[in-house]
Amino acid sequence: MQTNTPDQLDPILSGYETLSSDDKLTLLHGIYQEIIKLSSPSTTDTAISGLSPILFADFFKLSDEEQLMAMESILSGDETEYTQAYRAIAPNDQLLVWFTWARALGSTAIEIPSDLQPSEAVQNLLSRVKTLEYQEQIRLLREMLCFQPAAVQS
Repeated sequence: MQTNTPDQLDPILSGYETLSSDDKLTLLHGIYQEIIKLSSPSTTDTAISGLSPILFADFFKLSDEEQLMAMESILSGDETEYTQAYRAIAPNDQLLVWFTWARALGSTAIEIPSDLQPSEAVQNLLSRVKTLEYQEQIRLLREMLCFQPAAVQS
């Protein structure tokens, strides 16, 4: 496998920023499907127990449309209870949220249409992502999805 430099992430990140919310979610789905192939479910199950229930148990009780709106609000930075809960946790836990949601797609999380056809832009970005090594894919997701936790106000 080739060694990827941080500069190789820049075009992917730039392309990601230009995508619509739906295309961003489609790309994230594709990336997480690649990562899930290399991950074991038990590595995340114990980690979520100490995190905000709004991002896990409560989230999975929402309708598909409400789940989609919660995901989009986090991606767009809209001020919602989901965005606030998400921004309050550490970056690694933010990745865990998306990983858990991705694993649940089609069961307890939103159904992905079987006829979903990613846009050309998403297909191009996903093909670049597939050339990255596992750790680089994780680093890319960190750049795409992680916010610094909100400062605690006293």
